[in-house]
Amino acid sequence: MESITSILERVRHGGPGAREDLINAVYPELHRIARCAMNKEHAPLTLQPTALINEAWLRLFQGKPIKPVDRVHFFALAAGVMRRVLVDHARKKKALRRGGDQALVSLMDIDLPGKGMNIDCLALQEALDRLKRIAPRRAQVIELRFFGGLQLDEVAAILDLAPITVRKDLKIGATWLRNALSKR
Repeated sequence: MESITSILERVRHGGPGAREDLINAVYPELHRIARCAMNKEHAPLTLQPTALINEAWLRLFQGKPIKPVDRVHFFALAAGVMRRVLVDHARKKKALRRGGDQALVSLMDIDLPGKGMNIDCLALQEALDRLKRIAPRRAQVIELRFFGGLQLDEVAAILDLAPITVRKDLKIGATWLRNALSKR
């Protein structure tokens, strides 16, 4: 069986049938990531994991071509896009209900005291956007670890950082997010 990395190489070069081969190779893992992301939502969702994957797939391959270097990077990109789809879905739902049901997410995966805090998905996005302006690398670490479901060593490899630096960025970034969200 061809590796995901080699299929990604064919996708980058526009090889015939490469995208179809890629979806066949990555679909089970994308489905796991989608279920995981949706399980973190505490408000009822009208999206199903398959719809989330389809929307993320369209966004990944729409416009500028993606250029992931390997499978870990691809899944990190896909998880980030899924998160944005969920945020957009929550925004649309909130707009339709004029502030009604707000999707809540849990910061369960961040290894800090006080984990398990439920927060508004839109508030989290706004806080992440502020963190990106202040400390872009810390925001990227949070996104890859929490939303991408990557292990610390995988985040370190993608960002070309030492694991200790990733741990520090995760701790400081999560603390900053927790403080920003508790002020709302």
